[in-house]
Amino acid sequence: MSRLQARADTRAHGHSVPRNAGVWGMVAVGLLAAVVLSLSAVGCSARPGPTQELTVNEPLGSAAVTDVQLKMGAGKLTLQPGASGLVSGVIHYNIPSWKPSVKRTDTQLVIDQGNPSAGGLLGSIVNNWTLQLGKAPMTLRIDAGAYEGDLDLSGLTLRSLAIKDGASKVQVKFTAPNPGQMDNFTYNTGASTVVLAGLANANFQQMKFQGGAGSYALDFSGD
Repeated sequence: MSRLQARADTRAHGHSVPRNAGVWGMVAVGLLAAVVLSLSAVGCSARPGPTQELTVNEPLGSAAVTDVQLKMGAGKLTLQPGASGLVSGVIHYNIPSWKPSVKRTDTQLVIDQGNPSAGGLLGSIVNNWTLQLGKAPMTLRIDAGAYEGDLDLSGLTLRSLAIKDGASKVQVKFTAPNPGQMDNFTYNTGASTVVLAGLANANFQQMKFQGGAGSYALDFSGD
């Protein structure tokens, strides 16, 4: 029952209600909401600390194809070929709770930053991933937030590729052919600026691109 209905009912039964009772109730609710918002802001705010480094050096496993998943928040991701094993490189971050976890089985590698939020953070954020990928057959999945990406996948043996990100600025290039056969290449993005170059070199059987309002350049050059 609303406040207006309650007032009407009490007056109908001959009871009186203080004229300013509703006003004081609204003031109390407003003060309570302000306190809750203040506590929430304090709880979610954090100051970046010293930049820390996480070294990644994952050797090859015995699986014929390894599932590689990279899950990051806002930041910068640089990928290129050149790892002697499966994946190598460094990750720099300055929010302690943003430290990525590295989970490895014989058939899968997951580097996961969880679901970090930049809301309420004070100061400059460092979240830079610089990784090299090996030439062993793999499926690659990249899940990212609003980030800047420079992804050189030239000459890698990719059996499938899936990229999903938010409002981002990304370049994906294939300057050398994929020596294997890629079954599917899917790209799902928000309002982003995306350049896909040398797509014929990716050697995919099927490709699906989906994006919001943004700028997209798809270059199908290559072998």
